[in-house]
Amino acid sequence: MRTPGVSRWPDPALVADAELVHYVEVQLAGAIGGASARIMVASVVKEETLTIDEVRDILDEASQVVVYSHRLELRSRASWRRRPPSCARPTSG
Repeated sequence: MRTPGVSRWPDPALVADAELVHYVEVQLAGAIGGASARIMVASVVKEETLTIDEVRDILDEASQVVVYSHRLELRSRASWRRRPPSCARPTSG
C-alpha cells in the first residue's frame, strides 16, 4: 500500500538533463574525487551496474587519497612554519 502524496523513488519517468548530471558529478567529486565521480556518474548514465566490490574499491581509493592529501597539507603547513623569516617573506629587488 502506498502512502498518499509520497512518490516512489526513483521515478522511472524521471529524466536527468546534462546540467543535473554535471551538478551530481561535481558534488560527488568533492566527496570522493573527480575520477571516481566520473566513473560512478558514467555508469549510472549508461545504466551499467557497478558491483558492490567495485563501489567499495572506488570509495576505498577515494578515502586513501583524502587521507594522503590531508597528511600532505599538514606537512606543508608545518614545514612553512619552520622556515626562517627571510624565506617566508619575498624580498624587494
